[in-house]
Amino acid sequence: MFIYIFFIQIIALIILFPFIVYALSKRNKFFTQVESGNIKFILAGESLVRIIHDVKGFKLTADNQFIPGNEKKSLLNERGIWWVGIPPFRSVHTFTIKKEKENISGIKPEEWITSGGTEEVSSLRFSFPRSFVLRDVELQDRTTINMLVACKFEVVNPIKLIFMFKGDFFDNTGSILGAKVDDMVKGYKDIKKFISVPKNEKDGFLAVLKKDGDIDGINEILKDQIGLKLVGISVSKYDPSDSHVLEATNAQAIALLKAEAVKAEAEGNAGKIRIEAEANKNALIELSKGKKAQIEALVSQMQATKASPDVIARAVADVLRTEAAAGKDSKLTTWVDGHGGAQIVLPNNGGK
Repeated sequence: MFIYIFFIQIIALIILFPFIVYALSKRNKFFTQVESGNIKFILAGESLVRIIHDVKGFKLTADNQFIPGNEKKSLLNERGIWWVGIPPFRSVHTFTIKKEKENISGIKPEEWITSGGTEEVSSLRFSFPRSFVLRDVELQDRTTINMLVACKFEVVNPIKLIFMFKGDFFDNTGSILGAKVDDMVKGYKDIKKFISVPKNEKDGFLAVLKKDGDIDGINEILKDQIGLKLVGISVSKYDPSDSHVLEATNAQAIALLKAEAVKAEAEGNAGKIRIEAEANKNALIELSKGKKAQIEALVSQMQATKASPDVIARAVADVLRTEAAAGKDSKLTTWVDGHGGAQIVLPNNGGK
């Protein structure tokens, strides 16, 4: 009986095991869940003993650097669940991050980014966006502008981010980024030239900052000092710092928009004229085809009655005369043959 109950308990435990593992992993006890694209840190007391991650296309080196590659996973890992260890000897590290969100509709530079406070988390995203407000960046003519720069980063050295900077690494990142952007903006002589350059992520003037391998480039500095890599950058918004320059720039932008509207209207009218001309041409072609068929039928009919060439020619002339008089642009309504071959035209207003 005892053996029977024991086997029942074993079978029940086997059946319930996946559910127990899942429940424990939600609480970071014995097991933990790692979402796709996330990184977690396993501690023994206060010391880091292991980094676990689910980052497709990347693997960790022996010195905990992310490089392209793939790591072998267990059956549990494939389902997003990882072994942590027996508490309290092993635990999942938690840390605080600042939550911020880009606000394009903000009027002033201090409104371009809204703060969402702080949050206690247990995982680090491998790839994440972050925006920075760069104030009073100078052009060649000493005009200053404020810029909202949207960036996308990838983690290279997670230990530096979480254990050296305690998760608060954005201030240092912003300082490095600001210095590089400031150097690039100085290459434009005035606000008019700056307005004309592309600012998107693909081919914007800041896209060169994503380049790897340049010892003085921002990525080598970020990797070495912060543990990050810049993989995307664009200018979301910018305004001249000086209010008078801002007003002049806005007036110029409005003038450009009006000019574009006038140009678009002119192009639209020209297109309309082209379409109408093409339609009229096609209508005339179809009309001429119809007239040709009508005349050919008339000639064929009269030839069948043995009419003379003169009679046929006069009949064709009468048809053409009548259609000309009844055309949509004609002001004639009646054509009367007079005596002796004379013709009389009656206008449509009934006048003499």
